[in-house]
Amino acid sequence: GSIERLRYEVDDATGCFICTSHYRNRDGYPCICINRQTIAAMRHVYAIAKGDIPEGGVVRHTCDNRACINPSHLMLGGHSDNVRDRVTRGRSATGAKHGRSKLTESDVVEIYKSNENDIALAKRFSVDKKAIYLVKHGKNWGWLTSKL
Repeated sequence: GSIERLRYEVDDATGCFICTSHYRNRDGYPCICINRQTIAAMRHVYAIAKGDIPEGGVVRHTCDNRACINPSHLMLGGHSDNVRDRVTRGRSATGAKHGRSKLTESDVVEIYKSNENDIALAKRFSVDKKAIYLVKHGKNWGWLTSKL
């Protein structure tokens, strides 16, 4: 298979295999192109290591690291399992509590209300312009900006 095209670094603390060879989609999942179809690398790794994913099946991370492609950290479930994981693991802990967040709630409010362009805001807050776009369009931090 094409699994050998995937490169990763092992995080000694967690045992996660952090994918370094492929781009990550807007949700932070590394993606791979198989037969001209883009899929999450974790789904590809799961299928090779553990077998086919049934229709509607969701591959879940036991480690909560979206960039991880360690087959031993991947398990099968359904959408409701995924939602339950997110809530019970505090990943609905959103916003500034999010481990990779560079923005605070007050930053987000300022960005959302600002008339400055995305590039200027991205420079000012030291984030990618895509992060600004996602805030302004309610895709990230929507739980906060929907109240403004």
